[in-house]
Amino acid sequence: MKKRIIGLMVICLVIALTGCGKEATEQENQIGGIGAITSSSKVVKLMGGNYYMKYSGSLDGEEMNIEVTKKDGKIAARINAEEASMRAITDDEYVYTVMDDQKWYIKTTASKDDDIEDFDFGSDLDETKMTSGKETIDGVEYYYEEFDGVRFYFIKDELKMIVAEDDKVIVEESSNKARDDMFDIPADYEELKL
Repeated sequence: MKKRIIGLMVICLVIALTGCGKEATEQENQIGGIGAITSSSKVVKLMGGNYYMKYSGSLDGEEMNIEVTKKDGKIAARINAEEASMRAITDDEYVYTVMDDQKWYIKTTASKDDDIEDFDFGSDLDETKMTSGKETIDGVEYYYEEFDGVRFYFIKDELKMIVAEDDKVIVEESSNKARDDMFDIPADYEELKL
């Protein structure tokens, strides 16, 4: 079951983490800071640097609520699914799988062979290959941007929905500010050794 939840998390993060995994440029470091990014892409403006996103959706018939945050190249995700709840925290060296309700975590070394490489989806984000337009869904007109088959739907500057193939997530909240609390592992949690 744990592998299934981790697999579901990786798929969801691939959809959500379009700005992660690449070394930040000076332009990206200005996102959410004093300077303003000059990109015309709403997706790049939102997710090109640090960010937080909360969304819900169904994946393979299982309903999930997911929170993802990125800060200074580190990523944290919290997944609440019908059968389990967990967090994953990544950095350049380690992947932490955290079970808050059971107060334990597992720390593993990140390697190029791990599923963690899937988090690097956004490293190939190329605005020159972006398509955009307007689409009406259920009577609501959205502006969209599409990168490599993943479509991001906006109303004004607010991200509302992400669609990739048969998967759709509804964005409940998004910001270009990271949530520090999602990276914390309380001192009383037990580290399980594999």
